[in-house]
Amino acid sequence: MPRILTVLLLLTAACRHPADVAPAPAWSQTEIGLTVVNHNWSDARIYLLHDGVTQRLGLVGSASEATFMLSGRNFASGATVRLRATLVGNSRPVITDPILVQPDQVITWTIELSLAHSTLVVQ
Repeated sequence: MPRILTVLLLLTAACRHPADVAPAPAWSQTEIGLTVVNHNWSDARIYLLHDGVTQRLGLVGSASEATFMLSGRNFASGATVRLRATLVGNSRPVITDPILVQPDQVITWTIELSLAHSTLVVQ
């Protein structure tokens, strides 16, 4: 009987996790802020591209800005995430390079009059 008790105590000790290790934030419980600043003369429809899915976020009027809250699930497990803007009256969309975001960071995408000068900042 003491031998079984010793084995159970050893197994219990082996399964313990140190108390000082903070768990990584769960992407499913995180939101990422996206601010789109539109310096263009046209309104822009904003989309999130992830995992082969296109998700419409909303419209940003000309010479204005809007903020969208994105579910962290879209950024989990190394997913390739991009943003796309379709300007009203222009058939050529603007698509960002892949975005790497960590929990609690924010994205600011500035769409310029000259689309080639648009910028994306993650902080």
